[in-house]
Amino acid sequence: MTNKPKQNLKLAPVNPLEPYLGYHLRRVSAASMASFALSLVDLDIRPSDATVILFVQATPGVRQSLIGKHLGIRSANMAPLIAVLEEKGLCQKIPLDGRSSGIELTKSGIKCAAKIKIKISENEERCFAQIDDDVREQLLKTLSSLNIDWVKPQ
Repeated sequence: MTNKPKQNLKLAPVNPLEPYLGYHLRRVSAASMASFALSLVDLDIRPSDATVILFVQATPGVRQSLIGKHLGIRSANMAPLIAVLEEKGLCQKIPLDGRSSGIELTKSGIKCAAKIKIKISENEERCFAQIDDDVREQLLKTLSSLNIDWVKPQ
């Protein structure tokens, strides 16, 4: 027979990750993205589709490889992602030179981009309403200034 100490179930468990910024950023990001994904269901797209659509809208004719590089999407995942958007009639490939092509939105893609922007605004309000504008601006500035190139494998 072993004598195990009795646990005091009245004490709240201590979260050892509480002091770490990365932990909180991951949790907030996961919750925000889950909320955003749910909001996109009626458009029949995923958050990754939405980011690609908005990137292509901002840079018509952009090469697929550049989209992946800027959005942190692996090249192996870009081809099927673009193929799905093409099948849905949201984007199309256009010739750039003899060997390469770019991506542009179709009319349906442009309409979808407008709906995505509304969904993003609604999600931002839903998830971050308790953050006042000054704090939000400073937080955005700080997070945007971080160099995340260290994430890439050497």
